Amino acid sequence: MYHATRKVPMFNISSLEYGPESPYFSLYRGVIIHWSDYAETRLLDFIDDMAQPCREQLITTFYHKGDIWFTWRGNVPAGYKEDEYVIVRGGDQWHVRESIPMGFIGEQ
Repeated sequence: MYHATRKVPMFNISSLEYGPESPYFSLYRGVIIHWSDYAETRLLDFIDDMAQPCREQLITTFYHKGDIWFTWRGNVPAGYKEDEYVIVRGGDQWHVRESIPMGFIGEQ
């Protein structure tokens, strides 16, 4: 059962099947980071530099070799859609490989 006024995202962790398999996860600033086979610490800077409204909507992220994946609460924010590029500290561009909205408990 769920409270009708709460929007709680729910997903199966095994649905996060992007990039090489890695059992390593972190929770940073409310975002679940799925680490690839190496820890790209610029991912932390990227999350720090996101506008707060976008960061609050971000559920999970994963980075691997120039590509980044996102899972969001509700709609995907502008600038983070699939096949767009995001700029990180230092000026590098990461390709948004996948950016998907996640439904909420109780939604059909």
